[in-house]
Amino acid sequence: KAADKAADKAADKAADEEASKSGDKEGETGANKSVQKAEEKAEEKAEKNDEAGEKAGEQAGEQAEGKAEGTAGTDDAAGKESTEMDAAEKEKEGRVDPKDLLAISESDSIAEIAEKRVSQAQQITSILPADCWKTMSPTLYSAFWSHSLYDIYVPRERYSAEVRRLRRQVEEIDRWVPPIGGEPDPKASSLKRRKDRERCLLSIEKLKAELTQHEERHRAVMAKLRASCKTWFAEGSPFEIYSFLQHCIFPRCTFTPADAVYCAKFVELTHTLATPYFSTLQYHDKLLRDIHVHVFSCTEQQAANLGRFISLTLGVLLRWRSSEAAYAEATTNLPGFTLNFSKNDGKKVTYPDFLRVLFKWYAKIMRALTDCLNSKEYIEVRNGLHVLTRTIDVFPVMRKLCEHVETKAGALREEPRKDLQVLAMQYYAQLQKIKPTTMTQDDFLMGFPMNAGGKADKAADKPADK
Repeated sequence: KAADKAADKAADKAADEEASKSGDKEGETGANKSVQKAEEKAEEKAEKNDEAGEKAGEQAGEQAEGKAEGTAGTDDAAGKESTEMDAAEKEKEGRVDPKDLLAISESDSIAEIAEKRVSQAQQITSILPADCWKTMSPTLYSAFWSHSLYDIYVPRERYSAEVRRLRRQVEEIDRWVPPIGGEPDPKASSLKRRKDRERCLLSIEKLKAELTQHEERHRAVMAKLRASCKTWFAEGSPFEIYSFLQHCIFPRCTFTPADAVYCAKFVELTHTLATPYFSTLQYHDKLLRDIHVHVFSCTEQQAANLGRFISLTLGVLLRWRSSEAAYAEATTNLPGFTLNFSKNDGKKVTYPDFLRVLFKWYAKIMRALTDCLNSKEYIEVRNGLHVLTRTIDVFPVMRKLCEHVETKAGALREEPRKDLQVLAMQYYAQLQKIKPTTMTQDDFLMGFPMNAGGKADKAADKPADK
């Protein structure tokens, strides 16, 4: 009996345990089901909220687009109204925007471009007084002021020098040998050298692409200038050189150093393009005759730019003077040194006559600049020293002229005004460096007598058509 009771109790306990376990499992299953149901409901709510948010975003976007379109339309209308008002004001005042005159597409042919240039040049006459256009062509004025140094000059030597420098850096990196003791951080040093090499190679490719783009632009501009240069100067107008200097060269050559270079290059280009009725001889004579007046009217920076312009101009003349072959190359088949355009006989200034005229130009420059140094005006003395400092490579190249300028500059070293004293001492030191390389008058004239000429002087003094 006792055994039966114990067995019954054990059976009851086992049944209770199984029941509790099954209850726990059912509870867990029910809980899991409830959790899943809750998650499903949350997902449905989130989906509904997303749909509602998307609809609201679409509606807000449509409203914003409508507002933006309305604002853009308002801005366009306002822009059109302002443009029409500006155009009306320009029409009333008779002004012309130079940017409007340069609206030439790249697809236009050279002939079409030339025609547009002529029509645009007729509109540009509102910029200056009407009397100015009697002695200067609008096409010349437009061509001069609508281009920059980038358009007419390609510094190929400078590009080549920079490419060579970068290639030398690449070669130095490739030849690099680690030191005997090793490097503190070999990995970082190797990474730096690799980046430097990649940077140099990338710069070389960029320079090549930039040079190609620059040359394409230069060719396009040169084609336009060749097509329009035939109308720049007219026969029978002796004062066109004065107008060209007054309204083009002198105002721009003092703006910036780049503009000073541009003016010198543009004149040289005008000569090399065989521009009809452009007298290179008269241009330089009128330019170098009145330097004193322009030096006095400049600011300090403008005087420095003027000196740079004169230096480049004299550099071209000295290059033509260097040999008879160089002068022949610069004058053959070019009208710049023609003695008389009206006779049309093809006679040009000879090489000996050119040397004599160049010597007289140098004498004029010496007198003008020494007068500046002798002046009692502070601005005139200061500007004269700035011009002399910028022209040290090309003036004075003769021993006698150097002695005259040296005397005047030496006296200014005792100037009580310290800024002028410093400028004078700097220029005097530069004169001492170039003094051993100066030439005698006979060497400058290449052995030709000074008093045997006369034709070139007359051609430079008189108008081109007489």
